[in-house]
Amino acid sequence: MTMLPFNLLFPDVAKDEARALLVKWPQGDLPVDTYVLVEHFCAEPSCDCWRAALGVIRASTREHVATLSCTFDPAVPDTVPARAELDARNPQSTISQPLLELFRESCADDPAYVARLERHYTMFRKVVADPAHPLHARLREPTPSKPPLPAPTVSPSPAPAGPSRIPPAYRQWGTPRGKP
Repeated sequence: MTMLPFNLLFPDVAKDEARALLVKWPQGDLPVDTYVLVEHFCAEPSCDCWRAALGVIRASTREHVATLSCTFDPAVPDTVPARAELDARNPQSTISQPLLELFRESCADDPAYVARLERHYTMFRKVVADPAHPLHARLREPTPSKPPLPAPTVSPSPAPAGPSRIPPAYRQWGTPRGKP
């Protein structure tokens, strides 16, 4: 199964609709930082896996720290929560498990986010399935080793009081339990 980044075909959509996890306070082994979710979908024409591989990139270091496998059931529209687990076929780090738990708490049961993943999957698969599609040729282009991140530039330190410096397309996660 060949997984390619969504931003290879739809860079503007990926930039506008990317999800980032902002950890404002240390949570166990999970350090304060912004963690960008980079969507990857299957580029095999005969596959219909309804799966997204989410590469998690630590924004401050651009280090790949986890790969999450997120599947949704096409037989059950608007499946929430999406099933998420660590992807055993891809590299993980010491903070992969806490990132998976944070993703499950904040994204996997968010109907709008799951619907967005399903929409992105459908867009991507439409290009894969149609060799005449204007974007199909991009599937054969080599991907850069470090593609640009579809994420905001955000200081990993806690935001000061007042308006958020994070664009509205990005949701903030990681508020410690018991704090507003």
